[in-house]
Amino acid sequence: MNDRKRVSSKYYPETSTKNAKTTQNCSSSTFRNAKTTKRDGETTVINAKTTRRNGKTPRIDAKVTWMDAKVTWRNGKTTRMDAKTTTLFN
Repeated sequence: MNDRKRVSSKYYPETSTKNAKTTQNCSSSTFRNAKTTKRDGETTVINAKTTRRNGKTPRIDAKVTWMDAKVTWRNGKTTRMDAKTTTLFN
């Protein structure tokens, strides 16, 4: 059922902060601050618009790269997922 790999936190030595707009199942939207860590430890600060469809992989409209990410939400819960992320060029 759950095909996500459980990865030890030792693979996530650093964190970065992103501001994300998340839409659950294309219905209601909320703004959250989330800490995102790449498996290789590289981090960037990004502003991202994230849309979830059916609770699966976030989709971001822009130039994207795939990464294996651990997300820590404001309420303290964490999720691990494959995520599309992008750095916004100013």
